[in-house]
Amino acid sequence: MATTFRFLASPEEGEKVLNWFTALPEPPHVHSRPDGAALFFRHFGPLVMTAKNEVDVKRSPVVLLILPQIRHGILWTAGEVQFLAEKMRSSFPGLQKVLTSFHRWSRAFPVVFRQPRLPETSGGSWDYYLEGGIRNVSDEVFALPQGMIALERGQYFVWQGDSEGRLDTVLRMLRLRGVTNAERAAPNGGPVAPVDNPGVTEGPPSVN
Repeated sequence: MATTFRFLASPEEGEKVLNWFTALPEPPHVHSRPDGAALFFRHFGPLVMTAKNEVDVKRSPVVLLILPQIRHGILWTAGEVQFLAEKMRSSFPGLQKVLTSFHRWSRAFPVVFRQPRLPETSGGSWDYYLEGGIRNVSDEVFALPQGMIALERGQYFVWQGDSEGRLDTVLRMLRLRGVTNAERAAPNGGPVAPVDNPGVTEGPPSVN
């Protein structure tokens, strides 16, 4: 069963997660990607390729790291660590141990979002700043130190998988909140146009 960890961090701080993996006694081979890195644990098994000659991440000992990015000048995407191998306990028991160790490491940081479970009926105090689809796709989100500082200052976070249409809706909503210094995509794919005014707000009165 696939497991995804989501975390809030500054764009630079995301490297801290990569450093955790490279500091393992048997570190993975790191393949850079535009959105982060693919971590290949070759000592746990070979890569399995699909018919299209692409890595089958469901049958290979690979972990995907998606690093935080800035979208439209003011939105930060949440970082992700994706353990996608199927039947990991039996197919890649070593990788399962890495997952368990990473989960233990992540517990040292504050959890800022947890999917409500009955009898809970309301969200957490930081939901105001978690926009787009991030709350829909996450069971739990933790925050690294700089990410937590940014969240406390009123930084807005979104899901890395949010479409431009979804982000446009978020930006329009933020403008109603007084956050207007975002970069808006011009019609027909033209250059982005910045809009003035502060992009970090003090947020709802209930958040100190």
